[in-house]
Amino acid sequence: MQHRNGVPKGYLSRSQAHGLYGVGLSEKVFHLALQRLEVPTTPYIHHAEDGNEVATYGYLESDIAAAVQVFLDDAIQATRYMCESPLLEGKRFRYNKSTVTRRTPPQQ
Repeated sequence: MQHRNGVPKGYLSRSQAHGLYGVGLSEKVFHLALQRLEVPTTPYIHHAEDGNEVATYGYLESDIAAAVQVFLDDAIQATRYMCESPLLEGKRFRYNKSTVTRRTPPQQ
């Protein structure tokens, strides 16, 4: 099994996933949405630059984009700068659907 700083092949670290697929969402909202949509995860040990090992998890990369799309499609633009999501029990989050340009991450 190939590893990238501890992340198993086919998975992305939490920060990598947010950087590639976060499309203007805060990290907290992004991770909560993926959790609620049950994107598969796997535990791994992250090897930090300072030599410490940290237990964390990664997301199955093939499922992230579709989950984010479902989350954003279901979100309702409540105000000019805020959306609310039924997935988050109506919680509002900072996002403007009309000004965010969605991009497709490069294929590996």
